[in-house]
Amino acid sequence: MRSPSSPGTGMTIVEVLVAITVLSIGLLAAAATAAAVTRMLARAQRAAAAATGAADRLERLRFSACHDASDGTDHNPQFQLTWSHTQTGRHSQIVLVVARYQSAPGRWRADTFATEVLCQL
Repeated sequence: MRSPSSPGTGMTIVEVLVAITVLSIGLLAAAATAAAVTRMLARAQRAAAAATGAADRLERLRFSACHDASDGTDHNPQFQLTWSHTQTGRHSQIVLVVARYQSAPGRWRADTFATEVLCQL
């Protein structure tokens, strides 16, 4: 039977410290990745909400564009929509909706959605 002090048994203090350091770095990297993924998911949710709001507004404007071509703005706690109409021909116009939302603290992003509306006589 070997005694605990014989060479080749157990780990030295240096090996334990190196193992703890490597483990700590790995855990810190995992925590940083989790935080980054959480921020990306929140940004994606805000972008999806803005896109859904813009698509809804665009649909409503498509049906009323020929009768009421007024520009406007709509504020929502998550995003802001701005829309405008541009006459492109005698019986057609472009409806443009800009959705603006916060992508990060202090930073804003704007996505543009457009459609052409044909007005019948």
